Amino acid sequence: MEALLEKEGDVENWNDERMDELSRRMDAGFKEMRDGFATVNQEVKKVHAGLAELATRKEVQAVDDRIFMLICSLFVVIGGIIGTLIVVNG
Repeated sequence: MEALLEKEGDVENWNDERMDELSRRMDAGFKEMRDGFATVNQEVKKVHAGLAELATRKEVQAVDDRIFMLICSLFVVIGGIIGTLIVVNG
């Protein structure tokens, strides 16, 4: 406890000039961070625009339709195999 009391006596004063300096340094650090976030936001917007353009193309829709038909075909084949196994073992 005595060590804490001794340490309290050594604490420097935070006058207005030092507080202003700290505030400027923190503002500069946050400005750098905000600039970085702005750059990232611009890149994300570019990616979103590219994806939106891609999604509207007919080729993508055709591929999507083929994938859907493939999945449906797989369900039919797997269902047929399961049905056959049930009948044979039943």
